Amino acid sequence: LITTTLGALTGVGIWLTAALIAPFGIGSLLRVFFSAWAFEWIIFIIEVILIVFYYVTWDKLTGARKKWHVVLGVALAAFSWITMAVITAILGFMMNPGQWVSDVVMPQVNLLGAILNPIYLPQLAFRTSYSMVTGGLMVLFMLSLFTKKESDLRAVTLRRVSLWILAWIPFVA
Repeated sequence: LITTTLGALTGVGIWLTAALIAPFGIGSLLRVFFSAWAFEWIIFIIEVILIVFYYVTWDKLTGARKKWHVVLGVALAAFSWITMAVITAILGFMMNPGQWVSDVVMPQVNLLGAILNPIYLPQLAFRTSYSMVTGGLMVLFMLSLFTKKESDLRAVTLRRVSLWILAWIPFVA
């Protein structure tokens, strides 16, 4: 919840800054990628709804019903990744909008052209693996704050999260 709130505030700050520095550039990006932004906003609204349900059901779904809480968490992670994939396509276009668009298949600039950008997949792979490592590090930090040193839960979680981080680090490099 805290991470999502900080992410939303960061996004608002980025948009405010960009609108002040280059309002025509932001306007043209919104026109060119209108469908992508609309899709991303729909996904973002679904994310917020999932966050609320995840938070509200934290203590309520117990026992056999706990699997539904895990399903909510997985759905939230999937929708967050979709948001990242769409935004990465637009950022990839912004960082490399050169001649490659007409060289590939798209004579005009649109979302498909941004996805066909040669730096899109490397960016998406890096951002995905970096997010996985950062998430693991956050779990380790929270584990040190909220569990006792002698706890069995702490020992098991520490091992699993450490293996998770070690598995993703090569992809970040």
